[in-house]
Amino acid sequence: MSKQSPIFGIDISGWQPADMDMAQAKSEGYEFCVVKATEGPHPDGRTYDNVYYEKQLQNARDTGMVVGAYHYLVEADTKTQVDHFLEVVDNVEGLLLQIDYEEYNHYPDLSPRPSTLDTFVAELKARIGSHPILLYSGRRYWYEEPPNGDVTDPQIVTWDANYPYAGDPRTGPELYAEVWDWDQAWGERWGRREPMFWQFSGSTPVAGVKQVDVNAFRGTREQLLALTGVEHTGQQGPYQQQGPYQQQGPRQQGPYHQQGPYQQQGPYQQQGPYQQQGPYQQQGPRQQGPYQQQGPYQQQGPYQ
Repeated sequence: MSKQSPIFGIDISGWQPADMDMAQAKSEGYEFCVVKATEGPHPDGRTYDNVYYEKQLQNARDTGMVVGAYHYLVEADTKTQVDHFLEVVDNVEGLLLQIDYEEYNHYPDLSPRPSTLDTFVAELKARIGSHPILLYSGRRYWYEEPPNGDVTDPQIVTWDANYPYAGDPRTGPELYAEVWDWDQAWGERWGRREPMFWQFSGSTPVAGVKQVDVNAFRGTREQLLALTGVEHTGQQGPYQQQGPYQQQGPRQQGPYHQQGPYQQQGPYQQQGPYQQQGPYQQQGPRQQGPYQQQGPYQQQGPYQ
């Protein structure tokens, strides 16, 4: 596979139905599915998990999709967050494991900071060993004050969120065929890394569901399977970056190291919320509305 012809996948949460037709999604061209598992505990001890997690994951697995789980990181104690994530996910073997690192809409005190990400990653690695970790974020938030630095840990694979269009009726593969060579599609997006995954839409219709996050993976199926942490082609453990993805220089002692031209010089200046640039609308990472009660009852704010 390649950037022009990637492997497509979706990520879903409690915003999508428990019985979403994953067989139909697969027939539309999607080969992997990452499901929100957990969020929190918050500083007040509450959790905002996806009550559909197990059913959605099993439905995707039953179709033969490569499956995974993600944790929505918040600014709170990291050990309890890792405990909770691994308690819900249970056996991590065979799963893509993703950390969702993004701004928390409307509640800035809950937006995770670089030090929180660092300690969460360190604690997670101590618990899961060499299993690869997928780190989902966006350029704007990554370099927002206080900025994150370079991603130097080869155990971490980056996943960028950047939307060329806001809302589009086409399928993910149809949309991607138009935007794959957009000047902001690939290349170094943040952390001085070119991402292996690109979430290129957060509002694409999939399997009869109107708004779904759709993604492209620019590696091979064998590389995708290797990210689940189990042996498929003689490879096991951390994702080995080969050829153009080979890490240069010694491994840093921490996952994020600020150096060189990517060091942020002062606060990240945002020129208004997602300025339109020609036909492409810049959008940030998925906004799951983390305070939405899963199921038929919507919660209007965090501490009702």
